[in-house]
Amino acid sequence: MASPSSPPPESGNVAHDVEQRAARGGVVTAMGQATRAVASGAGTLLLMRLLTPSDFGLVGMIVAITGFFDLLKDFGLTSATVQRERIEHDEVSALFWINFAIGIALMLLNAAMAPVVALVYGRSELLPLTLALSTASALGALPLQHEALLRRELRFEPIAWIATTSAAAASIASVLAALGGLGAWALVIRQLVRLGVRASLLWIACRWRPSRPKRVNVRELVKFGAHVSGFQLTNYFERNFDNLLVGRFLGPQALGFYTKAYEVMRLPLDEVNRPLGTVVTPTLSRLLAAPDRYRAVYVSVVRTLLLFTVPLAPLSMFMAPWLIPSVLGHQWVGAVPVYQWLALGLVTKPVLNTTIWIFISQGRTSELLRWGIFATTVACIAFAVGLPWGAVGVAMAYTLSDFVIRAPTLLTWIGRRGAVRTRDILACGIPAWICSAVLSATYWALDTRLSDWSEPARVSVCAPASLLLGYGVVALTRSGREALVNSTRVFASLRRKRP
Repeated sequence: MASPSSPPPESGNVAHDVEQRAARGGVVTAMGQATRAVASGAGTLLLMRLLTPSDFGLVGMIVAITGFFDLLKDFGLTSATVQRERIEHDEVSALFWINFAIGIALMLLNAAMAPVVALVYGRSELLPLTLALSTASALGALPLQHEALLRRELRFEPIAWIATTSAAAASIASVLAALGGLGAWALVIRQLVRLGVRASLLWIACRWRPSRPKRVNVRELVKFGAHVSGFQLTNYFERNFDNLLVGRFLGPQALGFYTKAYEVMRLPLDEVNRPLGTVVTPTLSRLLAAPDRYRAVYVSVVRTLLLFTVPLAPLSMFMAPWLIPSVLGHQWVGAVPVYQWLALGLVTKPVLNTTIWIFISQGRTSELLRWGIFATTVACIAFAVGLPWGAVGVAMAYTLSDFVIRAPTLLTWIGRRGAVRTRDILACGIPAWICSAVLSATYWALDTRLSDWSEPARVSVCAPASLLLGYGVVALTRSGREALVNSTRVFASLRRKRP
């Protein structure tokens, strides 16, 4: 493995080199995430068959409180390692020990919070579960800088297979635990096995080893990480405050329905947007001196991304009443209306999530933190407003707050300056929104006409027909054709020799 102090690439053909690496790295990362999702998803489906919604709700109660602190173990320092143009061994070593010290401190803090968690929810069984989960903080902190160094060198292949292997091992262990009648403990075992296997394999894949702790000036690195970490904390609070409210006032079963619906809705965001961002953000950072290329790369990536994620919103909403009970079991039918309201948010969420790439690559991290505080405040108010109408009301209020307040505000905010303006971002979504509108109209018309058919038969006809017509109409537009062609070029980059 190359030393962390290796110099940046020579100038000249840097932009082309960066774009080629980004195309390949994005595909490898996304495919790795998809493979991991299959391994993890298979385990989740089995666990949902073997466990009850209350089992999932119990762990959700713990994560809603202690998970917030666990996010601090990274403190944005991995982003600092990846983003910095040149970094020395001693600096990476110092960041490793900071990460590990934070992980140990958080483990002790989470353990101390165990009695509080049990008291807040009034359930004594949460005490040992919380104590066991507290060790996840230390396990998760161990390989952070090793993975950051792999990403810095664009070594996405080992990261992909490590994610898949650790997910598969965790699924196997948790299913065996569930078959053994361990209930919610199977979910705890799943988390700890995944983190333990991941840490071990990352240390094997990355040959870098930290030196003994010593004084090193990493103030700028920590400052960079603090801004990113601050946004991550506000975002995490937003994604868990609803769980806290639902669990406290509506009970574990309602929380089980809500968390599973939210988890399924987040799949395209977590499995596509997030890994793509690890490649696109540093790519855009390297193109700041060429605003036209910056804009072109962003528009090209986002337009293609949206075309294959946004149409999932109407399709999954139509299919949910049949798909969720069929796949997860009839005991999860209560999650259907919750999921339908949350899935509606996929019309805007994929494009809003890509604005983080702009904030970070342009060095606007203080703005990113301020946006995080504003967005979280709006979301928490929406959760409280919707709570009297149950889990469905919480999901409805959250989605409507996105459409009415957060999306217009963010798009106006991000486009005030820089290479990418608000009109550029809106233009990225046009092919996807056209596809969604045509898909929705087609599915509704066919489903109404075939009302006498069984539900599986209707879905088997309506889903492919609406997809075919939706993308067919998009192919008639110039921007749609460009997005479809770009997707084939990106996948073709896998066959090219790595620069």
